[in-house]
Parts: sequence; C-alpha cells; structure tokens
Amino acid sequence: MAETRISAGAWSARVESDGCTLRSVEHEGRPLLSAPPELDWTQGHHGAVLAPWPGRIIDSRYRYDDLEQRVPVNEPAFGHSLHGFVFDASWQRVAVDAASVTHEITLGNKPGYPFEMHLRVTYRLDEKGICCESEWKNMGRGTAPFGLGFHPYLMAGGGVNDEWMLHVEASVSSDSDPLTKRPMPPRPTDATSDFVTPRRIGGERFSRAYGRLARHDGLAVVRVTAQDGFTIELSVDEGFRWLQVFTADVPSASLARRGIAIEPQTCPPDAFNSHEDLQRLAPGESNRASWFLRIASA
Repeated sequence: MAETRISAGAWSARVESDGCTLRSVEHEGRPLLSAPPELDWTQGHHGAVLAPWPGRIIDSRYRYDDLEQRVPVNEPAFGHSLHGFVFDASWQRVAVDAASVTHEITLGNKPGYPFEMHLRVTYRLDEKGICCESEWKNMGRGTAPFGLGFHPYLMAGGGVNDEWMLHVEASVSSDSDPLTKRPMPPRPTDATSDFVTPRRIGGERFSRAYGRLARHDGLAVVRVTAQDGFTIELSVDEGFRWLQVFTADVPSASLARRGIAIEPQTCPPDAFNSHEDLQRLAPGESNRASWFLRIASA
C-alpha cells in the first residue's frame, strides 16, 4: 500500500494506491469524510472507486450482445456482484504534486467482463475544496459496457446522521429492497419523503438512487447540513447522471450512520441488466466525468 498526502491552503487529503481510495478530506483540520482507520471493504467501501459498474449486478449475470456473462459473486448472502473489480485492486500512481495525485489502472479480461478498459483518476485540491477528475477508454477490440461510481461518506458533524439535513434535487428515485438488495422500479420523487426539499434524516434507513438530477450551471448538487448549520456540498458534472444515497447502515458500530454516502454514478444499480444509462464504448472511445466536494461557506 502507498498513501499520498496532498494539501492546498486549509484543505488536505489522503489517497491510497490500493483501490485509488480517497481515505480522508479535511478543512482546517475538520474531517469531512467518514472512514475506518484501516482499509476494510466489508464495512461499506468507504472512499472506493466503483468500476466497471457501480452498485450491483443482480444475480451476478447479464446479457451483452446476445451473450450471457457471469461475474463473480461477492455478496454471497444475496448472490449479487457489488461494485466491480477495481475497489480492491492495485492502481499505479503516475503523477503527484503538492495539491494533486493521479492513479491509473487497466482492467482487462476479468471473469464475466471480457473487455479491456483503462481508467485514470485524479484528486486535486484548491482553495475551494477537492475535485475528482476521472477518464476511461476502451482499449479492446469490441464495444464494451461500462459504468463508474465513487463512494465517499460525507460527515457534516459529530455523532450519527439522524439530526443532519439532506437535500437532493432530482425527478426520479429508486430504492434498493432491504431484503433482496434488488433495485425497485424508478418512480417520480416525492417532496415529502425523498429529500427533494431539505429535511432531517431522522431514523430513516435507505439506499436510494436518484436520477434526472436538477442542474445549475451544469452541476447537480447534494447538500448535507449539521445541526450547527455547517454544510457540505457534493456536486457532479453532466458525466454523472445518477447519485446513490446510503444512510451508512454498516456492520461496524463505530462507523454506522457516522456519515452518509453520496455516490456519484454514471448509471444506476444493475444497469448491466436494465441498460439504463449504461455506456457502450466503441474501440478507442473514451469519456470523462468529475465531481467536487466543497463547504457551502468556503
């Protein structure tokens, strides 16, 4: 494992080469992300890169170009495959300076994913906060399916997230069934239950995909506000068409509900089967997307 520390003004961050994992972000010494003290993917994929699919492939199988593919099961209790192949892989650090670090990885011919994809992720700090820039390119000979996500857990304050306010501007949402982890059919968002108007999280437990995101100057913004009014904003450019929100109901008592996952995603869960916003990249075709973490008053 190799950890890189970067800083700019009042901001600092740590990025691990294993999984290209964003381990921490701080502003004036105040931690803005929840994470275990050591890398532990069983506790909720804190800070992970999710590719070539975010969320689950249900039943660990899909059809692409009339061929059925089976990917390894890594959720044996449900039989699904979660978050792709790169969150626990060794990435290569290819560039670093005081305020930024870039990692790359080439993903090729994995079980159930007979495609070759090159990924490049840069974390960059400035006086406003942190920017994550991602690029991917199909290096293979055939058209390849692809989806990308990131898994930061925002921490607006101390204690559990029940007293925090959440605001997500979107037109559709889809919950994951808590018993089967299967995504439910998308539905129009409800102003009283979906946090499209700011309200307290309370004791609600959910993992919910939001789509048709409202945008302002090209960015969709999620806000998490602590009781003292301290507000963190995560924004995504048009490369990310979905946001997965998870109330951090993880096994570890020290991490459970100590943050809230706001996950930028290019597609919703199980897109390899639904084909909803699933990218099909021709040989040599590339794409990119960025997300940003700021403090509302910074």
